[in-house]
Amino acid sequence: MRLRGPEGGIKPPKVSLPILESAPPSTETPAAAVNAGQATPPPRTATAVPLAQSAPEPAPKPKISLSRELPSRQAAAGADVACPQHADQKATASCLNCAKPICPQCIHEFGNFCSSACVNVVKARGPKVRASTKPNEVAEMEEKAERAMDKVMAGIKLIGIPLGMVFLAVFGYVIYKTIVKPEAKILASMQFSSDADLFHARIIEPDRFLAQANDELFLATLSSQEKDWTVDLKPLREKGASTDADAALQEKLRFTALVGNYLFVRNSTQLVNFGVKEGNLRWKLFKPETPFEAVCAHEGGALCVHRSAGTLRLSHYAMADGAEQWAVAAGGSITEPFAVNNHAVFLRRDGDTGAPTVFPRNMSEPKKTLEMISLLGEGGSVAVGREPLDEVHVPDGNYTLLFLSLADGKVASQKKLTLAGGGDIRLLGKLVTVTTGSNLMLFEDKAEPRWIAALPSPAEQVRAGGDAVVAKAGQNVVSFNASDGKQRWNYTQEPTESLAVGTDGGAYISVKVNRDVAMKGEWAKYPRIIVTEHGFAMPGEPILTTLALDPATGNVRWGVKNLGRQIRFANDKVYTFDVVGRLQAIGAQNSIPGAHRVTCFAPKTGKQLWYYRREESDLYHFEIIGNGAFLATSQAVPMFSKRPVLEYDVHIIERK
Repeated sequence: MRLRGPEGGIKPPKVSLPILESAPPSTETPAAAVNAGQATPPPRTATAVPLAQSAPEPAPKPKISLSRELPSRQAAAGADVACPQHADQKATASCLNCAKPICPQCIHEFGNFCSSACVNVVKARGPKVRASTKPNEVAEMEEKAERAMDKVMAGIKLIGIPLGMVFLAVFGYVIYKTIVKPEAKILASMQFSSDADLFHARIIEPDRFLAQANDELFLATLSSQEKDWTVDLKPLREKGASTDADAALQEKLRFTALVGNYLFVRNSTQLVNFGVKEGNLRWKLFKPETPFEAVCAHEGGALCVHRSAGTLRLSHYAMADGAEQWAVAAGGSITEPFAVNNHAVFLRRDGDTGAPTVFPRNMSEPKKTLEMISLLGEGGSVAVGREPLDEVHVPDGNYTLLFLSLADGKVASQKKLTLAGGGDIRLLGKLVTVTTGSNLMLFEDKAEPRWIAALPSPAEQVRAGGDAVVAKAGQNVVSFNASDGKQRWNYTQEPTESLAVGTDGGAYISVKVNRDVAMKGEWAKYPRIIVTEHGFAMPGEPILTTLALDPATGNVRWGVKNLGRQIRFANDKVYTFDVVGRLQAIGAQNSIPGAHRVTCFAPKTGKQLWYYRREESDLYHFEIIGNGAFLATSQAVPMFSKRPVLEYDVHIIERK
């Protein structure tokens, strides 16, 4: 029975052969036997057991001796033996039944036997197996394998054991790269054309995704390559938008939020809600006199900030029908609100004398980074895949932290805060933190902090995961118990670039290490992974290294170089998403083509489970699904292009 592996390769069958006793070595070489015309080997001394009572006992055959040198090996050592069946061919092996010399033509016709008679004898003596449907193909592969091993062994003898080991290592690496390397494959893909500013995609099921391309909103199934429904957003836009090109673009309806089975799109004066499964328009709001400053969609509806006659107003609209449930005056400048634990949470600046403003959410760092920015100056920066974060920065001042009930808009709790030098409010799952100076305050369902912790320096990043809250403060990375604020550990060895926290509370930090240091000592043991093989980086550019820190001690568990610009966690695994742009030729239209790589690691050991890598392709959006990922990519953005039109590819990748 011939077995095929996942890549179409043929695996040899497992056949249990009868155990035979070793026969005394023959005193005559196979070549001499052929010259003497002797076709019959010495008689066997063991009695074969018949497989069935009705089957006649096969004629005695020679014993198989594992210690005796085969004729094929003797031929390889220098003896030229002619094939008895094909006189014009040299023998390269011997029949597995009668030990006659055989040539490649024999192997092609009968496998490793000299005739059909020997084939039938072995079939009668051996266990029953299903005949191969491709004997010639298998015989050829067996012949090739034997020849390859002969060459390998001859090479080892020729160049010596040390160099032979190197040869075997290279041979094994080739097998790894072509057969067993852990590279994920594209399971399904679709392509769309859209303005770069008007494309968005989100996965909703393992095989279905929701997307906007220009004014088209649609739900598509990747396996069938078909759109389940489409909606033209252009007719839904209310009239009266500016004729100016840039202003008109701002007035286009844009993908805003996906909450369960409901989708929100909006512009400055409209908020529209669709059902995801059918694409049906459920309700829409048009507020030309009180435009939308911010929208926070959640399971219960939409929490919105309106501007009206120089003031700000918070309103809440029901998910079911878009009806306004309550509205309250903001009373000054406020942060974009969060909807968490049945409350609307935000900071309000006290004592405003001018026109109030809405402090917007911070934007993520570009998913694509440019490694030669200093050669191009500020205009050379390429920002790909920037997304709003659940954090807002505010300037110096006195503030009130407010928790409003989402049910009726009433103040549930509030607290006065002085944010000297400014501060940040962050949403971390169901927790809220406020940082100012060297203080970190954690809140849950009311304005009274659960705990306050002192940091070595002002907080730059705060992340939470598992039962830990971790802050990056200057050169320090400090971990606290989420329950009581007790400090666990403080990592101070290297300046940290970015921070992420896993589901087990372990911190993942990225640091930049000088090249001369990165190749020595402890740093040398961390593998260096290639994201792109094209272009070139700045000479002497430090090497980005991601370190996984133990949740309890902060000690380094493992590390990896060149990866970790974006880190996500799911299914007890760690995923890194890296997009790099390297300079190709200054002045070229696409002189900074992107390359991206997705890598999956085991969180405790850092073992690479699988990866996916593509050159000259930017990564705009990613989500983890099952054992793979959903990616939205495009070709490289032309340099200094204001609003390019790109071809987007939507993929599902998975390691099979």
